[in-house]
Amino acid sequence: MKTKRELRKMLLERRQNLSKDDIKKASSNIIHQLSKMEVFKRSKVIGIYMPLGSEMNVLNLLDLYPDKIFCIPKTYGNQMDFIEYDQTTKLIKTNFGLLEPESGKVLNDELDLVIVPALGMTKDGYRLGYGAGYFDRFFTIYQKPYKIGIIYQGEEVEFEKDEFDIKLDTYLLGWNGVRHGYRNTCRTIWIN
Repeated sequence: MKTKRELRKMLLERRQNLSKDDIKKASSNIIHQLSKMEVFKRSKVIGIYMPLGSEMNVLNLLDLYPDKIFCIPKTYGNQMDFIEYDQTTKLIKTNFGLLEPESGKVLNDELDLVIVPALGMTKDGYRLGYGAGYFDRFFTIYQKPYKIGIIYQGEEVEFEKDEFDIKLDTYLLGWNGVRHGYRNTCRTIWIN
């Protein structure tokens, strides 16, 4: 079994081969899948993220669902908050190259759903991120929101979990599938 570090290196190298068109198609597919999910339809406050590099872009959700409130992460030291976001929100670039809100209303307690970027996911719902632990620490404190990881097809991995890893409720595959149902039983639903 590969270590998390080895998996991150392998998956990041693989993602370098994705074209802009691949990323755009996968992003569109993720938005299509989300739009069909009951948990998304009934959610009023949704955490998303600002895409970096080859991450899928879900920002079109703001235009498609103007009746929903969207939030994006802002980091403070080793913690993060979800700040209300729309196209008028002033963004600043962090040392890591991420865009974050300069300021705004913190909606951590109001979140119904969080869409979580991932480098990989285990079949039982554990996320492989970039290694900083922001999402794991956040979900340790804020357990209410339904958590959906998103990955590209072929990024289902296995790794040794540690005490800090937080299980997500489900994950979506960027081209043609969704692994779904971790809160109760595990089943796979394919969306065409």
